[in-house]
Amino acid sequence: MEDDRARRLAANEALVREVNARVEEIASEWTEAGEPMELICECARDDCTERIHVAQADYERVRASDVRFIVLDEHVLEEIETRVGTAGDAAVVEKIGPGREVVSAEA
Repeated sequence: MEDDRARRLAANEALVREVNARVEEIASEWTEAGEPMELICECARDDCTERIHVAQADYERVRASDVRFIVLDEHVLEEIETRVGTAGDAAVVEKIGPGREVVSAEA
């Protein structure tokens, strides 16, 4: 995969992660401990609006790393990320390659 494309895809993921961070801030006031939050899939597809369901504690665990994202399993792009676990009904991925630099810089 071209470095420019990998960087653009990573920037897409970082943007959605920012949206989800705002949702998490609001959800923390309205949800019970352990209750799943509804978030947007943090995949690289710029047209994805699919939802994932993740407990706040799991989301915070993933967000503790600048290079990890929560995506639907079928949205994992092996050429730019690797599966490292699960959270709620989604896969946890870690960026690899040039995209890793992008998401680290934007964190």
